Amino acid sequence: MEGRDAGRVYLALLPVRLWPGKIREPHLIFVAREHCERIKERFSEVPDLVVKVTSPGTRRAARGEKKRE
Repeated sequence: MEGRDAGRVYLALLPVRLWPGKIREPHLIFVAREHCERIKERFSEVPDLVVKVTSPGTRRAARGEKKRE
């Protein structure tokens, strides 16, 4: 989608607020252009796409608690 201005991609620099008091830091998030108001100064509200890179040591938590959130 290069050059189509579909939205913004953020790499592991922007915490995501799932609800008040619950913050997660995914490795990559995408926020569609029509939802750009979700990006705040210090965090993002729920993005359109979240990418979490897992390893054998983090896979259980990522597929359990974090996936439910």
